[in-house]
Amino acid sequence: MTADGPPERPSAGLAARAAAGWNGFWSRLEGPELDAPPWHSHYLTSRLIPPVMRRLGGHLQGRVLDIGAGTGYARRFLDPSTTYVPTDLPSGRDAEDPSIAARGERPRVLCSGYDLPFREGSFEGATVLMVLEHAERPDRILAEAFRVLAPGGRLMVSVPFAFPVHGFPHDFRRWTAAGLGVELERAGFRVVETASIGGFVATLVLNWGFSVRFHAAARPRHRAVPHLVSAIAPLRLLGQLVANGVALALGPLDRSEALPLAVAAVGEKPAAAD
Repeated sequence: MTADGPPERPSAGLAARAAAGWNGFWSRLEGPELDAPPWHSHYLTSRLIPPVMRRLGGHLQGRVLDIGAGTGYARRFLDPSTTYVPTDLPSGRDAEDPSIAARGERPRVLCSGYDLPFREGSFEGATVLMVLEHAERPDRILAEAFRVLAPGGRLMVSVPFAFPVHGFPHDFRRWTAAGLGVELERAGFRVVETASIGGFVATLVLNWGFSVRFHAAARPRHRAVPHLVSAIAPLRLLGQLVANGVALALGPLDRSEALPLAVAAVGEKPAAAD
């Protein structure tokens, strides 16, 4: 026995390495969350959100500032003619992490969305995608976006709605599409368009997948639960594949916009004469 306690049994260390290898294999097979294959727990977001965001992104042109860019995901939704300027905190998501995105772009400027190091009216467009829910003062981020936009410049914003708590403990709120529009108006913008993304079937399937993959093993009532979740990884991926297919097939039947996955909006900074 050592001062730190009894020595680890060789069999226990071997079991831990085997479990880690098993989990690593299935994580690599599952793929990155922002470029998710059909068996991924994030597949429905990567399938349903981009078409809407590309349509909204068509409202933006010229130099476009991405506030809280992470892996540079917003670039996919902008016209190739735009000049994309991604910014984020130094602690933002790693653009080269293969579990997040198949292709990423590092921030050009490291800064807070509360204090952007740009002159007033420097950009024709801006994006704040899946960021406001993590900010204690989302109004300050919108105010900074308004400041750095030129008159007539447009801001594209998106936030999750029926989506689990993530980025704990920095996940503070949810908005409806109408509520997001009100936030833009309070910041001085004229609302150009709002959108709800996904329906109740997709929302239920997505949250089921997250519950199995992440939350069931996070704070289990029994210590065997994480090992069980790991052991059934092949069945989980198969079940997710089937559930995602069902959600896509049944999704068009729901047009209520009552339980969307996410909401988005575009606002315009009024011209000086408005």
